[in-house]
Parts: sequence; structure tokens; C-alpha cells
Amino acid sequence: TSVLSGLVVAAVGQGSPKITPIEHASVLLTYPSGPTTPLVQLYSDPVDQFNEGLFDKLPQADIILITHSHADHFQPSTIEKLWKSTTRLIAPADVAASLKLANTTVYNGTTVLGNGQSANVLSLGINAVPMYNTGPNPHHPPGKWNGYVVLIHDDQPGSVYISGDTQFIPEMKTNFGFGFRFARAFLCMNLPYTMGVPEASEATLAFKPMIVTPYHYKNEDKTLSNITEFKDLVTAKMTPTEPIAVDLLNFYPHGSLGQFQPERTI
Repeated sequence: TSVLSGLVVAAVGQGSPKITPIEHASVLLTYPSGPTTPLVQLYSDPVDQFNEGLFDKLPQADIILITHSHADHFQPSTIEKLWKSTTRLIAPADVAASLKLANTTVYNGTTVLGNGQSANVLSLGINAVPMYNTGPNPHHPPGKWNGYVVLIHDDQPGSVYISGDTQFIPEMKTNFGFGFRFARAFLCMNLPYTMGVPEASEATLAFKPMIVTPYHYKNEDKTLSNITEFKDLVTAKMTPTEPIAVDLLNFYPHGSLGQFQPERTI
């Protein structure tokens, strides 16, 4: 193990990405170059909701993942800002259809994935997994949109699970069919659209990522979910043989959340 900002975390293999939280559901994963692999800048759901210039000093994208078409996850203008001629975008079908109307260049660089489908892009395995709400009239219907599991060489070291907007769903209990614990998970927790803190902690304890980071934790009433409570619940209930490090990052830099480290490497 290694110590990271006071947290004991499980060591993982070389090539793990540097984590840069941006805002809400937007995060940048920077994969370092290796002997046979390029430097990769991967964005998930890049959105600048309030035109704050969040991406002005960040690098252009090599890969962009879009989980679904809601406005806090999908913003064509930000995609265009990050776009370069070699950028690849991975998205569900309705996002691609919107891009076909809005920007032909971006659409031509888009790969459509549905749940259970995958693509190999710049040495990374991009795997689309279910994300949805349960119950009647779900805000996020089953089978329509994607969470993602990003793998390096189809292996556990450096693996990242990005939940998108979901509740604690049965597929989590089997790690979506992957035969290992994810090295890091980004897990949503906001009400009423995804999970509250107790449900998110139960989901985490079910699929047991080695490191979990809450993201997308602003509620509809503009309050922030209590991510410290989430950390306490997971830490109290995890098993000693399968420890889970809860790594708190500030996804709301204009809020009063204390001084969290702005970047991580897993």
C-alpha cells in the first residue's frame, strides 16, 4: 500500500491516470505515455454549465466519454472547445444523433456504444455498462445510457469505473461482469436523481472498489451531499480483507468544502 493525503490506498500498476476534478460530473483522466502507449487526455462529461472558463487552461481531448444527454453531462460547445482532428468521442445513441445535427465533424469522430459494448481507443478499453434509476417513470431509464469502465490492457491495474447517473443497481453486485475490483470508482450521489449517501455507501460496499471518489454530489435543492458522512459509512462497514479508500475531491470549487488536493494518481 501507499499513503496518499492521509489515506491508505491500495497500490496499483504503472500507467494509472492522474485525476483532475473539474466540476460536478466533469473529470479529466490523464494517462501517461509508456514505451508502446501515447499520452492520453480523457474527459468524462465535460460541461461548463455557467460559462466559467473551466476548460480554458486544460489540454485538448484525445478521448471524450459522454454518459447521457442531460444538460449537466452533455454540452456540445464544450466538446467543440476540447476537440482536435484526432479526438474520439464515445457516447450513447441519442447523444450521437444530437451531434449529427449540431456538428458533423464531431459526429464523424463519434463511436456509439450501448450497454455491454466496448471499443479500443488509443490503447484503452472503453466499456459501456448500465446506469439507470429503478422504480416507475425513471429519470434515467434502463438500457438507454452508459456508465463506463476504462481499462488499460484489459486489466485491473489502473481500471476506472465512471458511474454516470445511476442508483444502486443489481449489476453493481457483480462488478458488471468484470472479474476484479476496480482500482478507482467515481460514484454519483445527489437527490432526487441518483443516490443518497446511505444508498451510495451500500453500493460501494457491494462492488468494493479499491478507491472510491464521490462526484456529481450537488442535490436539486443546491445543497451538497455529505461526502464526509459517506466516507464514514464506508470506512465503518468495509471488511479488513477488502479495504476501500474514500478519496474526497472538490468537484465544486466555488463551494465551501475545504482544501482538497486538486489532482490524484491512482
